[in-house]
Amino acid sequence: QYIYDHYNEKITLESLSKVFYISPKALSKKIRKRLNVDLRLFINDIRVQRAMQMRDDPANKNKSLNEIAMLCGFTNMVTFYRSYERNFVLKKLEE
Repeated sequence: QYIYDHYNEKITLESLSKVFYISPKALSKKIRKRLNVDLRLFINDIRVQRAMQMRDDPANKNKSLNEIAMLCGFTNMVTFYRSYERNFVLKKLEE
């Protein structure tokens, strides 16, 4: 839940380990086992899904996709487009 609430912030394994009082190595192992994906991909998947929700919101009609991506915590558009492809393009191809 913490990641869903703080997706637009800089989240690292180290910062999460401080929040949850667990070593980064142990936390990484738990995340990978539970989610079957590494932390970075999980966070970016949440960010891109939120960005698509914001894009479709009429309140954001004057914002560019770049602005929305940055508001969601992306630091560059290459990472955004990779996450977008993984979440929306590749999933449609699998269906």
